[in-house]
Amino acid sequence: MSITDCSTAADPAVLNNLTMSITDCSTAADPAVLNNLTMSTIDCSTAADPAVLNNLTMSTIDCSTAADPAVLNNLTMSITDCSTAADPAVLNNLTMSITDCSTAADPAVLNNLTMSITDCSTAADPAVLNNLTMSITDCSTAADPAVLNNLTMSITDCSTAADPAVLNNLTMSITDCSTAADPAVLNNLTMSITDCSTAADPAVLNNLTMSITDCSTAADPAVLNNLTMSITDCSTAADPAVLNNLTMSITDCSTAADPAVLNNLTMSITDCSTAADPAVLNNLTMSITDCSTAADPAVLNNLFTSFQKHLHNP
Repeated sequence: MSITDCSTAADPAVLNNLTMSITDCSTAADPAVLNNLTMSTIDCSTAADPAVLNNLTMSTIDCSTAADPAVLNNLTMSITDCSTAADPAVLNNLTMSITDCSTAADPAVLNNLTMSITDCSTAADPAVLNNLTMSITDCSTAADPAVLNNLTMSITDCSTAADPAVLNNLTMSITDCSTAADPAVLNNLTMSITDCSTAADPAVLNNLTMSITDCSTAADPAVLNNLTMSITDCSTAADPAVLNNLTMSITDCSTAADPAVLNNLTMSITDCSTAADPAVLNNLTMSITDCSTAADPAVLNNLFTSFQKHLHNP
């Protein structure tokens, strides 16, 4: 992982470039689930446009084989910030896509998932999230009548000057009443967004929580048992930091029958910025722990990376 900070007194940009890559040289004896993970952040901020995150790209590629037909073949998430002085929108575009190259031997439940956010905000209506669209398509067959064939959710923000609340409440829950004939991978998915914004503190996202729980059985030893992602915004008028805390954790309760490659993955971002040091990202910590055994000598045993930088004296 490499971090380059070109910050100056005039432009105290905390993270100008962040690149993190993980490569797994797995073998036939250890067909790892994550072959490549790449995350890059580029900050082209200027004094006129101090955009925090101009580009964020995270991609995962799984070179699965017939012996290891992974569920998630490709995951791509990108954020682009085209903000200007007239329209300082933080997130102009967010796109996340998942593609599953499932086969007849592995008719995956989620074949395609696409989520996009577009910001059409104007000076009169500076709504951050004008449209949110999420769609799921399942190419299920008679042999695998999946529970979720099609799900489409759209949100439009008709906020006014009197009530500039972007997203007041959004709750989406999916429950899979799978049976022995169809042991689905995702048993429960819950996503909620709550906006407690006020005129004094127009915070965009106060709380975002997404959790996935997999009640896997011996017949279906799922790879991801728990996935939790939370965002908390404690911004104030003195410190309008958008993302104060971001935490993403994955826990795999693997067993001898399913010796998963990634037992624990934790990524956290904490913002301790002050008026003297308006650094958006003060700390970034990502750790991976692999409880490998003699039967599964995983390539990645331990990876721990932390970054902390204060720009009081750049």
